[in-house]
Amino acid sequence: MALAIAINVQASDYYVATTDLNIRSGTRVSFQVLHVLEKGDTVLVLDSINSVWAKVQYKDVVGFSSTKYLQKIDFLETPKVDNSNIPSISSIAFLVFLSGVMMLLILVNSYRNKTLASLISLFYGAFGFQKFYLGQTNKGILSVLFCWTFIPMVIGLFDFISLAAMNKSTFNYKYNNGVAGKKQTLKKENEIDKNDADFTIEIKPSSLTVKRRGINFDDTIIDVSSTSFDTSIDQLEFSEEDDKEVPHWDHTYIYSNSEIEYANREQKKFYQNFRTKFLKFEKTDIQGYTNYAFILYFDLLEDFEKHQDIKLLEKQFELLVSICPETGHYAFASLTEKLRSRSDQYSNDRLKEFLEPSYQFEHGYSQYDPDLYKLGNRYKDKLSLSKQEISWLNKFYDPTNVFTSIQGCSVAVIKLYLKTLNQLNDTNGFGDLSLNENLDALFKEVIIEEKLKFDPQYEVEDRAYSFHRMEEAVFLSIFKLVENEVRLKFRHKRKLSIDSFYPYHNSTPIFEKRFAEPIKKCLSENLDTIDKPDSQTESALNALNVTRWKDEFLIITDSFHPDRVVQFRKKVGKLLDVNKDNPNIEKILYESAKYIAKYSKVDALKYYAMYHLSNFTVNKFSPKELPKSVNKILFEKEGQIAEFKLVIKELLRTSNTKKAFASLSQFYVPKRKIIELDKTEIKRVEEKHEGTVNLLSEYMEVEEVEENVEILKESNSTYSSQIIRGIEMNEIQEELVKRIISNSFQIHQDDVAELALENGMFKNQLIDSINELCSELLEGEALIEEDEENYIIEESYYKEIAL
Repeated sequence: MALAIAINVQASDYYVATTDLNIRSGTRVSFQVLHVLEKGDTVLVLDSINSVWAKVQYKDVVGFSSTKYLQKIDFLETPKVDNSNIPSISSIAFLVFLSGVMMLLILVNSYRNKTLASLISLFYGAFGFQKFYLGQTNKGILSVLFCWTFIPMVIGLFDFISLAAMNKSTFNYKYNNGVAGKKQTLKKENEIDKNDADFTIEIKPSSLTVKRRGINFDDTIIDVSSTSFDTSIDQLEFSEEDDKEVPHWDHTYIYSNSEIEYANREQKKFYQNFRTKFLKFEKTDIQGYTNYAFILYFDLLEDFEKHQDIKLLEKQFELLVSICPETGHYAFASLTEKLRSRSDQYSNDRLKEFLEPSYQFEHGYSQYDPDLYKLGNRYKDKLSLSKQEISWLNKFYDPTNVFTSIQGCSVAVIKLYLKTLNQLNDTNGFGDLSLNENLDALFKEVIIEEKLKFDPQYEVEDRAYSFHRMEEAVFLSIFKLVENEVRLKFRHKRKLSIDSFYPYHNSTPIFEKRFAEPIKKCLSENLDTIDKPDSQTESALNALNVTRWKDEFLIITDSFHPDRVVQFRKKVGKLLDVNKDNPNIEKILYESAKYIAKYSKVDALKYYAMYHLSNFTVNKFSPKELPKSVNKILFEKEGQIAEFKLVIKELLRTSNTKKAFASLSQFYVPKRKIIELDKTEIKRVEEKHEGTVNLLSEYMEVEEVEENVEILKESNSTYSSQIIRGIEMNEIQEELVKRIISNSFQIHQDDVAELALENGMFKNQLIDSINELCSELLEGEALIEEDEENYIIEESYYKEIAL
């Protein structure tokens, strides 16, 4: 019953992480991250600090985590079975358990026998008795507590097989301190002649507790016994082999430097050599046997209590961490505690440095590199950055967005950001202050404005944490200001929002005055130094902003000259290249066809053909017809539209642009037929119809004279137009043109019909007669076009022919 109760209490303290969760060294987010739990990891809750934080243990890591993301494990209750009818079984189990305990009490301090250990593993492995026998007390206790799970039984069988297969020398080396036989008992450490001792460590009746803010490290892990002990080691001669061969020492929890008492002769011999060389700052490879390093860790702390040289302790810990990284967390905690307990300026300055995550990583106190994914580390080699520039870029996490995810844009922002900071820092551009001086001044004002309060006991840490948050906000805001200017330069219209100075919103006006204004002024002077985006960057930007091409196309058309069609073709080609990933690329082809039609019909047909193919390729085929005015230019003769459609149909079927372009290049070449005449037949027909031909010739001469007379009369009724150059237009035609121009270049069709009817004409007849007169000057283009219920005149066409 007692066993069952112990199991229930133990199980009730286990929780599971509901998300990735930090284990910190204290009960604030400013404390160091000791370990990151993954979702689903199970932790043991040692103590509930408050409603927010709990002290937890995950494997050998002890720290603090937020209770918000911990969920208690509810174990299913095992159905109770009435055992009243089988008292004999319980009695037998109890007797077996009692006899085993009694046997262990007799044998635990005696010389350990391999055969006996194997038998205990086989018969009593279900209760973990072999662990007690082999001196592994902690494992034995856990086996007893969890014997109901049958896991210890499996471990017992495994131990039985392992011990049975192990030779005696190996067994004695591991479990009898290297003693070969029972008669050769190990001499106790306290019986060693004090005169032969190389060194003795006397621990005063006091305990060492490693503390950090909000945390006392579990004294079952790091503790110095309050009793005196003797670590005397025989004076031995060392050889070079002692450095190469590290005596095996199974990993165990080191509670204090008194653990050296439990080492065998070879382990003590190696440790003495290791410690002696270490104090001379010589590095030794301990080949992963961390026990040596942790015992030395406690020795160094003990030495410090005597010499109180904090700089020496720093150097020693830094060397120790480089030898054994596992000591990093403990060395860091002890060193910060020592620094915090001192009032000198050096210790205060060093404590601020120690609280920087990047410093902890660089000196081996943390295995986590906080700057690994920051911009400074990513671009230090690519842009050959200085140490100061790397630091400025590592002040904040990479604020990646769709714009800076394009490498060319990111590099442009970084270059301008660094150039601006270098310029202002070198010239004291922040109101005659350097960058760091301005940061310090800003922090003093932020403390007042935000009414920040600091715990007197941990004021250094609190100030450092608050300053770090402010510093990160400053540099990130500067980076965003710079990015907005680059976005504008690169014609990316969406800007970042920088409404307030997060997290110190009340201090936004102060930040604007001290940093934003000088930065903006400096940026305005350096905008011209930003390099134009390369083709790869342009392509990525155009894919991001599908209408961005319009600005460049407008520049192309504004600078166009009719004699430079080839240049237009090249510029549009480059525009198409940098828009290859633009889902609306067909619009560039359509607009190019419209614009160039007046100057190069063949080029217009080719662009329009590619427009059709582009629509068809992306499965959104809904081609837009060209305006009527453009169609009249491109397809003057009957049948040309049908011919063009045949070319398009073949292009869509084969996607062979080369063949299509070859056909379109010959589109306007006259189609000639070779006709062979039979002269004999012609002569025969002439002789047969000679009389008829003469009669027709007479009639044709008469009609031609009459027609000339009619034309002469008509020409007498026309006069030179007063509004259009080089065109003879009658009064009705000129009156209609005047009405259209005076009415914003348009007129209702009913008004035209009325004017034509008054003069005995149809409206279409009047419109066509004007267009026919102007077609030569407009290169086949119609002056007046129909637009729904109106007739319109294109203003640009009118300007070409107007007086």
